[in-house]
Amino acid sequence: MNTDDKGKHTWLWGCIASFFALTSVAMGAFAAHGLKHTMDTYQLDIMAKAAQYQMYHALAMLVISAILLILSVNSVEQKIIQFKHMLHQANVLYTVGIILFSGSLYALAFSQMKIFAYLTPLGGFSFLLAWFWLMFAFFKLR
Repeated sequence: MNTDDKGKHTWLWGCIASFFALTSVAMGAFAAHGLKHTMDTYQLDIMAKAAQYQMYHALAMLVISAILLILSVNSVEQKIIQFKHMLHQANVLYTVGIILFSGSLYALAFSQMKIFAYLTPLGGFSFLLAWFWLMFAFFKLR
């Protein structure tokens, strides 16, 4: 393999994996909120399972993309510096999402105070932004 071929499609796999993760979050939210009045429990469970397995496999694809990226570092050093910076930014968005989404649901479950439910969509939006940012970071590697 010559140097020009190293990492050739890494950016594409990372974009695809990030897109799958983004749509997993979006479909899970759509099913939970937009379809709860049009689908029965069985259908909603199927949607939830599909979103769950889509996320698992998107994460596996991201791990593979990261390994491919590590194996091709010497051919794209300057892009790697920018990519690392964007990964840090994505982690900030994931952190905000976990605190707002999961944290608000934990607080709601323990306290039964409905006020916490208003924070949950903000966390979901932060997750969507993080997945988009990760997809964009991989895209910039091309």
